[in-house]
Amino acid sequence: MPLNVRRFCTSVLLVIVGLIATAAAQTVPAPTPAPQAAPPSSGDVMRDRISKAKAYIAVRNYNAAIYELENIRRETGDTAVQSVVNVLLMNSYLEQGDFKRAQDFLNLFHRAENDQAQCGRLLYVRRRTGGQRGAQSGGAISGIGPEYFGPHFAARGGQRS
Repeated sequence: MPLNVRRFCTSVLLVIVGLIATAAAQTVPAPTPAPQAAPPSSGDVMRDRISKAKAYIAVRNYNAAIYELENIRRETGDTAVQSVVNVLLMNSYLEQGDFKRAQDFLNLFHRAENDQAQCGRLLYVRRRTGGQRGAQSGGAISGIGPEYFGPHFAARGGQRS
């Protein structure tokens, strides 16, 4: 009988240890608080909206793309975003066959690019001449006439703005 009692106690002990191990393995550890993600910046939101509009264009849902791009165009003042949106709008209108609106956006894009080129030319001349004005040309930059700056500059009578 003592041998059976030992076996019985050993068996009971092994069963209790097994139950405790099983219970410990099944308990879920206390969740650690997840770090709070920073709210998306306005640039991220704008990038996501433009990506969504590009996706609409990719699946040929031009009306939804135009709606989204027009809203972006109204809300932003950033010239880089505006130029990207204008090109996407021009593409959408071309794909829909609305050539008048597409041409309007093409003209708008051309004017914006031309204005940037004018500013770049003025900066170049200013830096090259050191910002000095020539006395013999009546205050204008010496050696450079209005034809250098293009037809828009000459149409204003050579007046810089």
